Amino acid sequence: MLLNEYLKYYREVNGYTQEELAEKLMISRQAISKWERGESMPDIENIIMLSDLYDVSIDQLLRGSKHLKKPYQIGERKLGRHTLIGFILALFFGATMTIRPYIWTFFIFFGFFMFLTLIVVKEGRIVIGKRDIVATKYHSWWERLIAIFKPQQFKKTYAFDDIDVFKINYISRPRIGIGDWGPDSFNISLVTNDGAVYTHDVTATLSKDLPILCDYLGKKGVAIEDNDDIITMIVTGKSIYDEQQKKYRS
Repeated sequence: MLLNEYLKYYREVNGYTQEELAEKLMISRQAISKWERGESMPDIENIIMLSDLYDVSIDQLLRGSKHLKKPYQIGERKLGRHTLIGFILALFFGATMTIRPYIWTFFIFFGFFMFLTLIVVKEGRIVIGKRDIVATKYHSWWERLIAIFKPQQFKKTYAFDDIDVFKINYISRPRIGIGDWGPDSFNISLVTNDGAVYTHDVTATLSKDLPILCDYLGKKGVAIEDNDDIITMIVTGKSIYDEQQKKYRS
């Protein structure tokens, strides 16, 4: 279903005529009609009002996604793939660096590169569940090394009431010239009441899921800090990069 079809579907399911819905939102019936024909789109204020009126999340209203798949993991989402790549590279370097005829040297080099892979791919994670949040953070390479053998040592479980704020951070990077295509800084931070801060870069998957994730956390009583209105840009389909560059230049 397309957005205009979802808007019509939820209106009808909740038993509103276009006139009645227009009265609730204090807009014209023609505006409702245009939304449902796909000729225009409700602004963020009306989207929020519709979400409250229909008692559905913003993501459910716009895309039909009813629930955030839980547990939802931030960080180390491609741990298996990266470990496999590291395994293949370890085989390659182990084979090429083997001192023949001493075959045992293969196992030394393979073991070294595989061990290095396991340390590198561990970046920490945030796992958001139905009842709590489990966060893992490493402060040094040494802690990553220990975590290979004692992974539970660095995990901490928080109730939703223990979370101070969930921040969305976007910092536009100054551009040196036309060929400067380096990415801006785009990350999230989970700040707990005990002062711990868990920060992760926003991947393409996380960016897509941010509206429903923030909606879920908000309903759990977690404060959301989005000073740049990133959620609004995602919901309305605007380019975050372009919008932030406009702010940076102004």
